[in-house]
Order: sequence, then C-alpha cells, then structure tokens
Amino acid sequence: RPLYKAKSKKLFGEPDPDNENNEWYYPRSYLASDGNIVGISYNKVWMMDKNDDFRVYQTNEIELERAGVAGIIEDIEMNHDHKQYKGHGHKKGKNDPKKLRLLTVGSPVGTYNSTVMIGKDIVYMFGGKQTGEEYSASNKVLKIDFSESRKPRILKANSMLKPRFNANATILPNGKIFINGGSAYKDLEFSIYEGEIYDPFTEESELMDKGYFRRNYHSTALLLPNGTILVSGGDVWNSEIFYPPYLFTKDWEGNTVLADRPSIENISPTINRGDVKIKLNKDFLDYIDRFTIISTGSTTHAQGSEPKFRSLNFSRLNKFEYIVEIPKNKSELQDGTYMVFAISKNGTPSEGKIIYLKWSSMNYQNIYFCFF
Repeated sequence: RPLYKAKSKKLFGEPDPDNENNEWYYPRSYLASDGNIVGISYNKVWMMDKNDDFRVYQTNEIELERAGVAGIIEDIEMNHDHKQYKGHGHKKGKNDPKKLRLLTVGSPVGTYNSTVMIGKDIVYMFGGKQTGEEYSASNKVLKIDFSESRKPRILKANSMLKPRFNANATILPNGKIFINGGSAYKDLEFSIYEGEIYDPFTEESELMDKGYFRRNYHSTALLLPNGTILVSGGDVWNSEIFYPPYLFTKDWEGNTVLADRPSIENISPTINRGDVKIKLNKDFLDYIDRFTIISTGSTTHAQGSEPKFRSLNFSRLNKFEYIVEIPKNKSELQDGTYMVFAISKNGTPSEGKIIYLKWSSMNYQNIYFCFF
C-alpha cells in the first residue's frame, strides 16, 4: 500500500534542475533497532516513524565544505631566466612550467559514497563526492549513531588513506571493512587501484595490494563464504578475487602459508532468535574468540543493500560446542539471509555458513520500501 506520509520532495523528490544535490538519487537507508527506518539523502539525515504510518522528516544534516577552490597554478620561475617562457605558444621542453590542479576535499556525501552498519545502529560513511567541480573525491569518514533515531548523532572518524568516489565497502568476518576501487577525480581518471582495510574499532586503515583493473561506476564487491572478496565490473567485464591478510600466516621458516582455520560443522540452515547451538571441527585446537553475523551481499552503485555486522554473545558448552545468542529484537537483524563466522583468537575466520534468520513470531508482516 502507498505510504502517503512518507512522501517528501525535500528528501526523495523528483529530479529538479534547481536542486543540484539530487537527494532523490539512491538514498542510503537502514532499519534501526527501534523499528524506524533511517537514512541519508545526500547530506540530509531522516527518519520514517513506524508509529505514524512511516511519516518521514529530517532529523539532522551533515555539514558540507564551503567555498571550495578550483583551478590550475603554473609553477613559473620569474626571478631567473624568465625569457625561457614565451607564453602559451612556447615550444614544450624540459623547461615547461609544472601545473598544479587545485581542488577541495569535500564531505563524504552524495550518491557516490559507501555506507555500512557496524554493531547496533552505527552507520559508517566512506568517501563520495560533494556536488561541484571545485570538490574532489573525499577520503573522509563519518559515523552516524542512530541509537536515538529521532536525534541521530553525526561524528567524525579518522579518514581513509585514499580519496574515493564510486568505491565499494565490504564488511569482513572480523568487522573490518574492505574498501576498493573508485576514483579520485573523474570516473575514468585517476582511478584508485589499491584497496584498503579500515578498522572501525581503531579508526585506522591499512593499504592493500593493487588490483589489475580499475573498479569504478557500476562495479561491485561481494564477501564470499570462504572469506575472500569477489570484485567485478566497472567499465570492464571481468572479475578478480581479493585474499585478505587473515587467510595467511608465517611458518617456522618465515614463509607465508595459508592459516589453519576453524570450521563450523553443524548449524541449522534456518534459525530462530535466541540461543543457537554451533559445533566446530575437532581438529582445530585454537580457541575461538568471536562469533559474528553479516548480511549476505548485494551491491551496486557503490552501495550494498543494508549491509549489517554484529558480534554475537556466546558461551562454551565443551571444547567443540558453543551456544551463540541471536538478538531477539527483530529490528536489529531483520528477516533474511546472513553468514555466520567463527573467529579464532589469532583472527582467522572459519568459512561462513549461510543461514536464514526468521522472526520468532509468525504474526509479523514484512514491509518493503521502494524508492524511485
């Protein structure tokens, strides 16, 4: 049925030549733990109130950079031998002036940034590009705390190592975020080939290996159950596989080898909320440090479909069996498919098990939102 109270030109309106920010264009949205829908349209933060037929209203606003600069400066030496430069028509050679393009790093907003939810109600925003030729791609990171969905808090986090727009942010089994691809200036110019892994818990980022192809507009990235990342698309019709560092270790001779991994031997493919019994392989002798759950991926246009990560409380029954607690609040992790991982104390994840999480109540009616 139409949700008439959710109508808003300001937040979801049609393309408007007088509104260059295009809030209607791919808003980022999440289900908050209180059951309200929250999201960001360009730099406007909003909420849809479940207690008022999903009436939408703005709750906060991300600060934009102002008075950006754009232009080119030529490094011309006027104090010595200035006759070597003969204006725009001089012959090019070793004494040509250097050129410096000036741009301002804007806020991480717009349709080209990437967002994920880590933990309960905390949305991280990576990169993007503020509207205007005077703004370059952003390396900035923001986190929005939707614990109070009517009064979300916008906090600054440490920046990424590279400026990126049209990049992809993929949650890893340990809760860190693999960010790859994108460009620093234009879609097909100054592409970023190196990925990086951003740790939201320490707000530090580590540069990874280069990819073989640029991954820009229309590219995608997907966490596979074996812990690797499938990177595909852009302006090339191919794929690559990224192997995160947690899959490797050093042997006694200092050689890089594949790490021993725990294995989830037994978990129901369909689980209810509450306590879930998980059995691991008996030949893995290391201790388990964490159990985690991640939304299965579905990414396009630099954004996944509500990507969520949670660490799960657990207790140990015996050496190989554990009881893991799935949050009972259906708004924290909604109905759908997820991957469950066991993480060793050395940080090595098991292969993920894909499960279907369903409500404990059969009377709940699913609501789907479509933005056009």
